Amino acid sequence: MASAAAPDAAVERPEARFFREQEAASAPPAATDWQSALAAAHARELAFDPKGARAALDAFASEVPAGPFARVAELLRLRVAVREAKPEGLEDAVRGVRALLAALPAEERATYARAQQLLATAYIRLGRLEPAEEAIGEALVTIDGEVALVRSADTLGQVLIGQGAWVEAKRTLTALVARRRAMNDPIGVAISAGHLVRLDVQLGAAAEGAALAEEVLAVLDRAADVPLLTRLRMQTLLATALVEIVPVDPRLAPAAAKLEELARGVTEDTHYLRGYAGLTLARAFAALGDRERARAWLDSDSTRQFTLPVHVSLLRFHEAKIDPSVLDQPDWLAEQQKLWAQVDFVSEAEIESRILHARAAKDPDDRRERLERAYARAMESNNAVWMRLVDEAAAELEPALRSERLALRYSGRRLAELARTTRADATIIFADLVGFTPRSLLLTPEEVMDTVRGLFELGVPLLAKHKVQPLTYMGDGLLAIAQGDEHEKRGLAFARELVARCNRITRVRHALDSGLPLELRAGVASGTVVLGSLGSLFKTEFAAIGATTNLAARLQAQADPGQVICARRTAWAAGADDAADASFDLKGLGAVDASRIVVP
Repeated sequence: MASAAAPDAAVERPEARFFREQEAASAPPAATDWQSALAAAHARELAFDPKGARAALDAFASEVPAGPFARVAELLRLRVAVREAKPEGLEDAVRGVRALLAALPAEERATYARAQQLLATAYIRLGRLEPAEEAIGEALVTIDGEVALVRSADTLGQVLIGQGAWVEAKRTLTALVARRRAMNDPIGVAISAGHLVRLDVQLGAAAEGAALAEEVLAVLDRAADVPLLTRLRMQTLLATALVEIVPVDPRLAPAAAKLEELARGVTEDTHYLRGYAGLTLARAFAALGDRERARAWLDSDSTRQFTLPVHVSLLRFHEAKIDPSVLDQPDWLAEQQKLWAQVDFVSEAEIESRILHARAAKDPDDRRERLERAYARAMESNNAVWMRLVDEAAAELEPALRSERLALRYSGRRLAELARTTRADATIIFADLVGFTPRSLLLTPEEVMDTVRGLFELGVPLLAKHKVQPLTYMGDGLLAIAQGDEHEKRGLAFARELVARCNRITRVRHALDSGLPLELRAGVASGTVVLGSLGSLFKTEFAAIGATTNLAARLQAQADPGQVICARRTAWAAGADDAADASFDLKGLGAVDASRIVVP
């Protein structure tokens, strides 16, 4: 974004007004000139109609004047590319959005914020959650307008799901559904509720997801001008949830019949939502015992709409679940691997297929090897949903390996190594929610536990990313340790990123009037600690004892919300150039040179 003087907040720029008006519109206008064409493209993209959006943009492309609206048109074209979800289109879209962001003048903040939100969406589709989180964080601090904020918060909810922050994802998306209902935005309700239904299914709460899907379908039935694809998506999600309920839910048959009706009404030649509908119908009829109709839908025109390698792989996975004899084909895994090799991220289809392949192994060594490969790929993704799937399969099929895997995941060390009592140089991190104890008196017990669980879920992918091992959860606080090479750098990075993540959640909670802020602060210190196990067979903990641990706790108490205070040695070793020098007289430790980091 090019540097320029801050715009006058009292004067609304024309492109900002365009976004505000179109995001509040209820139906797409007819495209009669370049302005109405942009409005129509905006509305049709939101309604899952990329072909209609592209047609509107193409009709008057040559008439859009150079300047802000040419950049709006480019943003809309990039939205269409992301919506179509072709691999090359997504990669090209990422490059295109980055080029657009670099070219935007500073005063075009409305376009900038929406471009960052689109960049986050593209990264989510590509399985790159970390840059997606960075992009949506940038969007949230520059966004203008309630509808745009809601859309960005919805994208953050998707990032949280992938990161395994399921409590916070559910809180955010539930608040968004309520906000979108209040805004009389049935399509928006369906979008955010759809993510919630998928999350419920992933977490084993299919009945809850089905109830929400039915509720949203009733909202859509009462609304006017709801696009067919929006109804198709929600009906697909309802059937997906019902398929997971055992024994077979009596609502599944009528839900499948309605989904068949909607799927046959879609005239789009190629649309991934048709593919998902066909795949879900195959699963539904298999669950209902009608293998012939299940096979017919697997081979239907709908499932042939799947052109993305990840979609084709997902189809092959469900074919094998419906007909396990497919796994006996010697080239089944090889064909799947060819599809996985065409994308540069780990997909749900790959993890589910590897687990299914492991379950089918007759030899214990083969099963263990296949599970290990699934585990390695899940770890490579750092996607909490995929890791949960592998952990659950391992707990059932190879329980002896689970503890070893968990130790390696968070510390990079094996259990035998961790069990030794030793003295080592390490970095200790102490993080704490500010003022949570008195505020917890105002909350229900469930809200207290959800808040604490939400905080710890936010930290899990960061623990794995930076090879930081949690030592103790103390109410609303976390004590953790980083060991090995560059432990100062990894420990401080973990603390900073956890505080930044909580800052981002706090901004969204404030904007959505959803819950108390997650105001986190952290203290970090490096030095010698004594490491070992404490306790008995009843309860055992891995402990880090010594002055370094005490120092981290004392420094944490000196930090303000949104800050990390670390020992100066730690800041120097970690290369923290943005740290400001500070000094404290700490009880039991005396004068201590430290560094203060304000986390945005």
